Amino acid sequence: MLTMLSQVTVGVLKYVRQGLVAIALAGVVGVAAGVANMSLIGTLPY
Repeated sequence: MLTMLSQVTVGVLKYVRQGLVAIALAGVVGVAAGVANMSLIGTLPY
């Protein structure tokens, strides 16, 4: 019982960590895209 519970907990923690990493990566990509977009707009003549 206890070993099964700990295995489930480890699985959930891995899943949560993967989700957090994915969210963090998406945020970084979004910020980078926004910065690139603004710098591109800044270089346009009009």
